[in-house]
Amino acid sequence: MSLRKFIILLLLLNGILIVLAKKKEKEMNYTEGCSVDVMHEKYYLKYHGILQYTSFFLLVPLAIASAHYLRDFAPSLTPMGLRIWFHLHRTCNLLAVLLTIIGIIMTFIVHKWKWIGPKEGCPEKPTASMCHALFGIIAVSLLWLQPIGAMFRCSPSHNARKWFYYSHKTIGILAWTLSAITIMIATAKFKPYFSNQPTAFILSIIVALLCIIAFVIGEFMHYNSNAVLWNNMSTAKTQSVSYNHSTLAKKNSGKNMQNVQKVKIHMKILNVKYRPLFFVIFAISIFVIWIVFITLIGSDKADD
Repeated sequence: MSLRKFIILLLLLNGILIVLAKKKEKEMNYTEGCSVDVMHEKYYLKYHGILQYTSFFLLVPLAIASAHYLRDFAPSLTPMGLRIWFHLHRTCNLLAVLLTIIGIIMTFIVHKWKWIGPKEGCPEKPTASMCHALFGIIAVSLLWLQPIGAMFRCSPSHNARKWFYYSHKTIGILAWTLSAITIMIATAKFKPYFSNQPTAFILSIIVALLCIIAFVIGEFMHYNSNAVLWNNMSTAKTQSVSYNHSTLAKKNSGKNMQNVQKVKIHMKILNVKYRPLFFVIFAISIFVIWIVFITLIGSDKADD
């Protein structure tokens, strides 16, 4: 299935979910006299938290890390004409989009399809719930923009491709940062919705730090390897041209070219051997924390 068809299917699914949710809400109005009873509200908010956490603290980090650490992994392996890292990157992002759509619908059902974030002219000071709603809706909106923007990206050889690359990366990092803030607010301020709120807060901090470290190291490895290789190659070429008739210069140039080859070998080892290993360690770490974290979401205290 192409990306464009998947986006269309996703939008149709989104519409169907909204219609079904509103239908369910009307049924509950007739049978129970309220839009959402306490039990339904508890579970809607619980699964809203699970879906949003899974999206932004598991799937999106894996998508970003795959672009950092797996670009040079198994270059000859191209299922459906695409590299492994791209399959993982796209699949994780699209799953995150789908889960966040469902999660947002759940929280809107609980709040009767009303906006609970900051409003213009509102005399109240911003509360934790308001900030959570504001940062959260911006984060998911930016996340939803990613696959839409990817539909219109130009070919890799096009001059404007770099602008897509930078905008795609910037929007992705901004979306994840805002989502991390949103999750921090929830784990710090929404104590009744966790069976062990301090542990949930600490785990969210640990995951955020792991993600930041993984992203920074990935960027450093990517740009540093390219810069070192380019600088060595440029130096070798310059010396070879400037002293073409000098025997000594030729020897120096030969040494420089040997250094370039060594750098290439080192970079190749780094790409093939260590980067996938870093990715696996990172993936296992956040997955284990994810399992522990989702067991902490939901508490009988939320019924009080």
